[in-house]
Amino acid sequence: MIFNHFSSDSRVWLFIANQKLSPSQCELLHSQFSNFCETWKSHGTPLHGEIKCIHDQLIVFGVNQQNLCGRSVDALVRFVRETEGSLGLDLLNRNRMGYLKNDVFNPFLFREIKNLKINGSISSTAMITNNFIEKNGEDLFIPLDQSPFRD
Repeated sequence: MIFNHFSSDSRVWLFIANQKLSPSQCELLHSQFSNFCETWKSHGTPLHGEIKCIHDQLIVFGVNQQNLCGRSVDALVRFVRETEGSLGLDLLNRNRMGYLKNDVFNPFLFREIKNLKINGSISSTAMITNNFIEKNGEDLFIPLDQSPFRD
C-alpha cells in the first residue's frame, strides 16, 4: 500500500514529473497540498488527503475515500495545473511512464516502449509504473509482462 493508514480501496492518483524534484520543490509541494486539503471536499464532506514524492519524480496523491464527486476530482486536477505553474513542472503528460533499474527511476514516453524492449533497456520482468493505478492497495510498479504494454 502506498499510504499505510488509508484503506486499500482509498483513491490515489499518480503523476510523473518531467524532471526530478529538488528537496525544496517536494517541500513546497507538500505545503501547497496541505493548504489545498484544508478546503477539499466531496459532497460537502471534508477530505483527508496525503501526498508522497517517490524517487523524486513520482507524485502520488491519496484521499482516504473511494467515491468522490466529480467536483472534488476536478479540484485536484486544478491544483495539479496550478502546481505545474508554481514549480515549473509538467505533470499532466499522461504519456510519461517509467521503469526501475537497480532501484533507480528511469522515465520514458509511452511511444518509446517498443525501442526500450528492442535495445534491451527493459525486459518482460522490468518493473514499470502502473499508470492505471486508482486504489491505494494496487502496486505502484508492476512487471511489464503483467501490464497492458506486454506485447
